[in-house]
Amino acid sequence: MNLDDTDNCPRDDKCYLCQSTMDLCIGVYGTTLGVFCATICDTCAHGPTPESPGYGPALMAIIRRIEAHCGHLGITLDQMAAVMEAERRSE
Repeated sequence: MNLDDTDNCPRDDKCYLCQSTMDLCIGVYGTTLGVFCATICDTCAHGPTPESPGYGPALMAIIRRIEAHCGHLGITLDQMAAVMEAERRSE
């Protein structure tokens, strides 16, 4: 299972971090809770800022994003956790 797959992830019309509408792509972010996807602009994709995930979003917002990405991948939170644990063990 590739948790970084964004084939089924929706692309928003503005950057999740800075709200720009230019040069958008879908980024995938790993946290200790799980993986989530977000539409980001090229500028934000090239480096963390104080607005980057992990700096500002509330915990519940991140959890909702993780749950949504599980839906995009067609898996459950438990399945995501199992994949993440297997990846940790193989490192």
